[in-house]
Amino acid sequence: ARTRSVARLARLLPPRSLRKALAHEAQIAATINTAFDSADVVLTPVCPSPAPRLDECPTRGALRSLRASNTSAWLVPWNVTGQPAMAVPVGIDDDNLPPAIQLAGKPHDEAALLRLASEIEAAHPFPRWSLSAMRTSGK
Repeated sequence: ARTRSVARLARLLPPRSLRKALAHEAQIAATINTAFDSADVVLTPVCPSPAPRLDECPTRGALRSLRASNTSAWLVPWNVTGQPAMAVPVGIDDDNLPPAIQLAGKPHDEAALLRLASEIEAAHPFPRWSLSAMRTSGK
C-alpha cells in the first residue's frame, strides 16, 4: 500500500518538473562517475543508522514514510543515474540485526560488484537464521 501511495504522489508531479530532472541525469552521473577515476567500486553504508523497529515506523502517509526513511541519502544517487549498486550483509549487530554495506560500480559493471560481494561473503559468511528463531529470542 505504501509503494502505491508513493507512486500516486509521483503522478502528481508536473511533466515539466520530470523533464527538468531527467535533463540533469547525465550531468549527475558524470559527476558521480569521477569517483571511478581512482576506484573500481565505491563502498557506502546502506543506512546511516540501524533500521527502526516495525512498530516505530509510520503507518499512515507516504510522505511521513519517506521522511522517516533512513536510506535515501546513500541509495538514491545510484538509482537516479541507473548505475549498478547492491547491498551486502556484513554480519549481525548487537541487536541481532543484519547491517549491510552498499557497493556501487561503474556503469554496466555489475560483474565487478558480484565478484566483490562473493569475496565478502566468503570471508564473512552471513549467518542463516529463521524468523521463528528471531521471535523466540525476543528480537
